[in-house]
This record gives sequence, C-alpha cells and structure tokens, in this order.
Amino acid sequence: KASDGKTYKAELAGGYEPQIQFEDLNQDSIKDMFISIPTGGSGGLSNFYLYTLKDFTLTELAVPDPLVINSQFENGYKANISIQETKQSYTFDLRDRSEEYERLGLYLNGKLSEPTELMVNPYSTLKIIPVEGQNGLLGVQRISGAYNADTIAFVESFWLYEEGKWMLKDTKVMKMNSRKR
Repeated sequence: KASDGKTYKAELAGGYEPQIQFEDLNQDSIKDMFISIPTGGSGGLSNFYLYTLKDFTLTELAVPDPLVINSQFENGYKANISIQETKQSYTFDLRDRSEEYERLGLYLNGKLSEPTELMVNPYSTLKIIPVEGQNGLLGVQRISGAYNADTIAFVESFWLYEEGKWMLKDTKVMKMNSRKR
C-alpha cells in the first residue's frame, strides 16, 4: 500500500520466507522495492525482483542477469572458467578431489573421460551493498563440479544501476577447497 492510499500488486514466483527491502537502487531519490524469495530447493537458489513506484506507477526495474560463465574440466584434474562479460579466465587445480573424480568415472588416471562442463548456478545471493559509494547489488554464483555439493568456486559480481540499466563494476572469484571425508 502506497502513500496515495492505493494498493499495488505484482505476480511473483512462489517460495519460502520472502523478504522486501526499500532502498533507492536506480538513483532517482525514490526508494525502490527489492524482493528476494528463496525457492526452498536444495540448490539454495532464490528469485529476485526489483520494482519502483515512481509517480504511483508500479514498474519492474529487473535485477541484473547472472554472469555468463563458460566452464570445463581439463586433463590433470583441472577446471577452467571464463567470464564472458570481463573476458577473464581462471584455472582451478582440483587434484585434492582426484580420488572422488576417479571413483565417479569423470577421470581415468588423470585424463578426462569425456568433455564435461562445470555447473554454473544463477544467483544464490543477490543483496544490496554499497558499490562505489552508492546503493548497488552484490550477486553470488556458485560453480560446482561433479555434483551440486562439489563446490569449486564462488563468483561475486558488483552492480550499479546507471542511465537506466545495470552496469557491472567488478567481479571476484573465490576458490573453495574440497572437504576431506
């Protein structure tokens, strides 16, 4: 319900424990509505929405699309990712997972059984943070290997809404070490 006394509605995907934050993300001095709705699935994913009510017109601003990340396993228990938007590439040494990968048949004596991509998830987290001194968004995408729980890395992206669209300001890649059982 807005200050004009009217109620505004939008159809959103279902989920669990939705949250709404009121922050000015499009830099027009009017607080926007940032909504996150966890899907409840095992992947830890959520749906995210952003709306403005400028001039009492409900308008979806949309959130930034997840980064396009190309990925593949390589011989010698390695994996490579490249972020399309930044043209940056990263190689991960996965020798600490060699026994598991051999057991699963992904590798045979360190040689890849067949060309295999990694699993690149959409945002697991998208949250409001300061970016270059303004309200922006931090997106976190998980990259997994042989199965969803086989987390190899997290990729963070930092976004600002400028001139009517989301602009990527920075990225950060963090490698995860495997857990020995």
